[in-house]
Amino acid sequence: MRDLYLDTLGKSLNGSVYTKEVISEVNITGENIYKSFISDMDSLASAGTIKAWKPLPYDWRLSLSDIVDNGALQKDGTIQNMIAEIEKLVVSSQTGKVSIVTHSKGGLVAKYLVKSLEAQGKAGIIDKLIMVAAPQLGTPKSIPDMLHGTQFGKGFVMSQKTSRGLSLNMPGAYQLLPTREYFNKVATPVIQLDQSLVGYNNFINSFGNQIADYPTLKRFLLDTTDNRTSDPDSTVDDILTLSPNLMRNADTLHSSIDSYVFPGNIGVSSIVGWGLDTIAGVTYYAKDIYTCLINICSIKQKLAFKPVKVLEGDETVVSKSAVASMPYYINLSAHNKATNSQVNHSNILFATTTRGIVINLIKDISVNSPYVSNVEPVPDANDTRTRISVHSPVAIHVYDSAGRHTGLIANKNPTSDLRLYEAKIPNSYYEEYGDDKYVGFSNTLPVTVKIQGTGTGTFTLNVEEVKAGVVIKKTSYAEIPVIPNTKAEIVVSATSTTALLVDHNGDGINDFTLSPGETFNATSYLESLRSIVRSFKLRPREESAIMARIGGTIRMIKVGMIKNPEQRIATYLGGLGYDASGAQSTVGLTPATVTSLLVYVSGVQFKKL
Repeated sequence: MRDLYLDTLGKSLNGSVYTKEVISEVNITGENIYKSFISDMDSLASAGTIKAWKPLPYDWRLSLSDIVDNGALQKDGTIQNMIAEIEKLVVSSQTGKVSIVTHSKGGLVAKYLVKSLEAQGKAGIIDKLIMVAAPQLGTPKSIPDMLHGTQFGKGFVMSQKTSRGLSLNMPGAYQLLPTREYFNKVATPVIQLDQSLVGYNNFINSFGNQIADYPTLKRFLLDTTDNRTSDPDSTVDDILTLSPNLMRNADTLHSSIDSYVFPGNIGVSSIVGWGLDTIAGVTYYAKDIYTCLINICSIKQKLAFKPVKVLEGDETVVSKSAVASMPYYINLSAHNKATNSQVNHSNILFATTTRGIVINLIKDISVNSPYVSNVEPVPDANDTRTRISVHSPVAIHVYDSAGRHTGLIANKNPTSDLRLYEAKIPNSYYEEYGDDKYVGFSNTLPVTVKIQGTGTGTFTLNVEEVKAGVVIKKTSYAEIPVIPNTKAEIVVSATSTTALLVDHNGDGINDFTLSPGETFNATSYLESLRSIVRSFKLRPREESAIMARIGGTIRMIKVGMIKNPEQRIATYLGGLGYDASGAQSTVGLTPATVTSLLVYVSGVQFKKL
């Protein structure tokens, strides 16, 4: 991916990058992107319904002006120019016109292309423009993608630093940010600033409690003060400061195409995906982090964010951004449930329903489908969504009753640094933002949620039930100690969520059971800590000393001798650490063991030690 980096002017650093064919299937996952659509177009040509057709791939990294005006470099060194290719098709067309079908950013490319044709007096050669899932006014998902680096691809998660480095100088990414016109159509703030930030940074003083207009968003994206970095390879917790020049260029371009009115001779239609959990913004907050050095533990805060989801979208593009004249809304949630499929923004042209709309528009036949309407759907009051999130060093896997899986999968290529994922449960998704993982799905209960430790620390598991876009129930398991061997499991049904079963040593026997609860439970925490200690395989004397200390703490909590267990646990168990000189452990533990224990001891959810 670093071979695709661009310079500060938005030009490719690697001169050997060229454009190939459009994507038939994703090699990594085998997912059908345009394979079925290509077959449909070939069949229409073979039947004589259309004279011919041609796919026009482009370098999606570049600016719309580069794509249309300068063309796409081919493997043999030639340049393929879109307007020239369209004019070739016009020559063989029986009507002297061509129709354009676009997907995703292709809709923006087509708007710029038609505008250029009109400027040349050639707009009359376009018959129809059919835009599928076009982010015409940008999409809020691009905000965390660019500022922090998130999964940047279909079926795989690349390094956040790499994805952030790729987008920093990529004009195509800037042109997907919410535009000025976006805020005239969408009321949901693209950034919300939590009150926990007060005293941590100056965000609220500088930008208010939320950002719901373009000038403020632009100031936020270009700011260089609080929690900022200009280096994509630095910590992804800090916000990447974007390029003023590329922001200005994107703003100028959208100012010309967002308000563009197509010539009356062109039939313009838009196919809009609706009904899937879609990022409409992010919430920034200050997150407590606990650290220990020898027997001294402290608390600090770091900047964190979480996505804000709405149902009005196709998982990537908010529906109001994809609407042009004559919209056709596809209720993807209902479609996926009825057809037992997993159609979203990236593979929307795989759906028979989508391709049927396109073909009918080409044939001038009316569109009639149970999942399609010309007015935006309204959320079904009975539609239930489940959103599950885990925070800190664990992996999450979700299985429905049919055994279908959503979560990370093994990468068979041992030299690859990509982590692969799948979303086999209908209407499900998997997302990562640093140590935070999110899985969502609809109307698919019961499911089994399995947690696998990937590091040392604590994790929190949240389960939300959502109806008509409103959270009606939340279940949490807070600050659970975890090591790489830890396994945990819950079952989420329509009526309840089970207790969390925890197996710390991976032997298949549950060491600990935790009932759900929003707040920290000191006794449960210590019981779990016992299982952690057993997994260390310590010498009998060491283990006995630690178990006695834990047992004593539990007894004091139960009889009321410890009034503030969150504060006292670390102090009382801290006696296991080094002596006053820092020279040795009071019970003969190794420095590594002491450090590991103190990580758990200090990992509880309280404000001050």
